[in-house]
Order: sequence, then structure tokens, then C-alpha cells
Amino acid sequence: MKTPDTHRYETLLRSYLLGTDPALPAELRNATAGSLLPTSTVAKRIQIHERIVSDCMRDLTNKRQKSQMLKRAARFFTKVTAIADVSPQNRTGKEWLKSMEVLSRHALELAAIRKELQQALKEKNDALLILQKNQAHHAQLLKKSESFQVQLRRLSRKLLTAQEDERLKISRDLHDVISQTLSGINIKLAMLKQQSQNHSKGLARNITSTQRLVEKSVHIVHQYAYELRPAVIDDLGLIVALDSMLKKFSMRTKIRGTLETNSPLHTLDIAYRTCLFRVAEEALVNVARHSAASHVTIQCKKTKGFLTMRIVDDGKSFDPDAVSKDHHSKHLGIIGMRERVAMIDGTFAIESSPGKGTKILVKIPLHATSKHLKPTTRKKP
Repeated sequence: MKTPDTHRYETLLRSYLLGTDPALPAELRNATAGSLLPTSTVAKRIQIHERIVSDCMRDLTNKRQKSQMLKRAARFFTKVTAIADVSPQNRTGKEWLKSMEVLSRHALELAAIRKELQQALKEKNDALLILQKNQAHHAQLLKKSESFQVQLRRLSRKLLTAQEDERLKISRDLHDVISQTLSGINIKLAMLKQQSQNHSKGLARNITSTQRLVEKSVHIVHQYAYELRPAVIDDLGLIVALDSMLKKFSMRTKIRGTLETNSPLHTLDIAYRTCLFRVAEEALVNVARHSAASHVTIQCKKTKGFLTMRIVDDGKSFDPDAVSKDHHSKHLGIIGMRERVAMIDGTFAIESSPGKGTKILVKIPLHATSKHLKPTTRKKP
């Protein structure tokens, strides 16, 4: 049965082994010297020491903590023998063998724990090395992906530029060559009609029918030329071009259109006029096809630091994020709008929510167009 002194000794020893202070507490030192256990033999103290160490080993779950505790126990045992001035000559053979057995067992446990820690450390280092290799590989793939993306954007911009140049060429050819040719035919037919008045009424009737056909062809050519590249963009500026397009859109679709602006933007560079016009054109196409709107507004204004265009309709909403992630051909219009705006260093955004329709916002920083956009001044009367 434990005495109060023995219980106190075990409590002090447990606290010291589980603690972090390397210094031996004074009370535990006195107990070791014999103030608490004056009659205990060396073998008895070794048994107490072994039991406390075993109890601590069961209580601890962390291998590193167990290793540290065993080291403190070994140091404590050394201090115990030094304080008690116990030597092999003063012990019985049985006590000495018992103490060596305890120390050997603890040393083996410590060695096993140390080996496990080394193995765990090796596995950790191996895993870290694999992780670093994976991160390097991932970074390399990401870099390649970004490079491919840059190349793709460059190609798409070249495609848009080439498309616009081709439209301009076709428009000019239609206007300068085909239209002039048809007009010349019409003039010659008019002359034939005048010459044939005294000869045959049937000939005059045929020539009149042919004239109507040619006039219709000229009108179709002009219409195609306008759709490919409205001359008004180059001749009269962006605002007039947008107004003309919006009026024709309203007549064709019966959707009311409104144009709001605070500047004529006469001196805006052709690249920026073309971009804003094409974005508005594509937006109106989407309104007519998908929105079921009754009204659409185009706002084109100069604000502090920006040239801003807003296109707002009161139709059905959609999910802009889902459209951005969908690369099917039916969404190439939105992708084209975004790329056109990026080509002139602007920003493009779409907002759409139920009951509020859709809003397209294009913002071009004025510093990017400073050499292309000059302030308009009015002459004093």
C-alpha cells in the first residue's frame, strides 16, 4: 500500500517527466535524496521509476512526445544515482541487473521510436519532393496554357481584323464596280427606250421591265454594301451610323429604339468607331433573336476618363457566366464583341437578371484614344 510520501514522490516524478523544464525541482531533488523515501532501497526506487515511466508512455500518443519523455527519464535516472551516490559496489547484484534491464528496455523503446520518426521524416521528405515536382509540372502546364491562350487571342484578333478588311474591300467593290456597271446598263436601257418609241410599243414595255429589274438589283447591291460596311461610319461618324442602324432595326423588328449621346464623336478614330458600331450591331441582332424585348436603348457618352457605350433592353434575361463558358458556335457573337473591345484596350461586361433585361457595357479609357479623340469646339458667331 502506498504511503503519502510515496504518492507525493510519484506525483512529483510524473510532473517532471511530462514537463518541459530541464531543471530538477527542489522538492523532487530532496525526495530523491531521501527526505520523502528515506527507507526505500535502490531497487524500490527503480520499480517506482519504471512504473511511472510506463504510465506516462501509455498516456502519451505522440511519438515525439514519447521520445522526449524517455530522454528526460534517462537523465533523471542518472541524476538519481548521482544524488544517492549509488554505485555498483553498493548495490546488490539483483538491484544492478534490474536497473540495467529497465534502462536497456527504455533504450530499445527510444531507438524504435527514433527509427519510426526517421522513417516518417523520410516519407514526409519524399512526399514533399513529389509535391514540388507536381507543382513545377503544373506551373509548366499553366505557362503553356497561358501561351496558347495568348496565341489564340492573337489569332482571333487577326481574324477579326482580316474579316473587317475583307468586308471593306467587298463593300467598295460592290459600290464602285457592280453598282456602277448596273447604273450604266440602266442608262443605256433608257436610251434604247427613247429610241424605240417610234418603232415598237412591245420593245418599250420590255425595256421598262428590264429597267425595273436593274433598279431592284442596284437597291439590293446598295443594301448588301451597307450591311457589309455602312459608308456612313466613315463619312458622317459613329453617332449618325448608330442612329441610322437603330431606325432600320426598329422598322424591321417593330422594337422601339432610342439613342442617347452627349457628344457627336466626329473625330473618333475609325478603329474605335468600327468596334463600337459592330458591338451595337451584334447586340441588336441578339435582342431581335433572343430577348423578346419591346424597347432597346443605346447610350454613347463621354464621361470623365472614359468613352462609354451602354446597350439596354427590357427583354428576357440569361446567365452571362454560362454563356462565357460555352464555346459553341451560337455564342461566337458575344465572344467576338468581347475580343473587339479587348483589341482597343477597353472593357466589356454583360449584366442580365430576371425582370431587368440585359445590359451591355463597353468602356474605353480616354488615354488609350487621346491621339484619336479630340474635343469638339464650336465657333463663336
